[in-house]
Amino acid sequence: MALFVAEEHRHAELLSSRLPDGGLKSLLTEIVADEKSHLQFHCCFLRTQMQSQFDRIVFVSTWRLLMFAAAVVVLFDHRHALRDIGVTPGVAWHRWMVYSRTAENIVSQPRRRAAAWLATR
Repeated sequence: MALFVAEEHRHAELLSSRLPDGGLKSLLTEIVADEKSHLQFHCCFLRTQMQSQFDRIVFVSTWRLLMFAAAVVVLFDHRHALRDIGVTPGVAWHRWMVYSRTAENIVSQPRRRAAAWLATR
């Protein structure tokens, strides 16, 4: 779960969206593409572990707690970098929560909805 939390936040995408074209932006764009593949892999694996409604409740509760804690730590730790690239804490927080809920839904929702979402990525 900790590895999934660390990969899912896709902080690099937010950074790369504010950089001028160049080597660093290209590198971060590659990292984002790699993280999307990891997200798909981890979501598919975690879906196989959802055997009951109880499993879903435990996953969602744990996931939300971990994502909240990770968001607070990362946003605090990167506050100066985010400020320097013109990203407000509100924008960073919103994007983090969108990614978090997207992954949560892929793992915990019926297979058809998850498969449809993954097919578009």
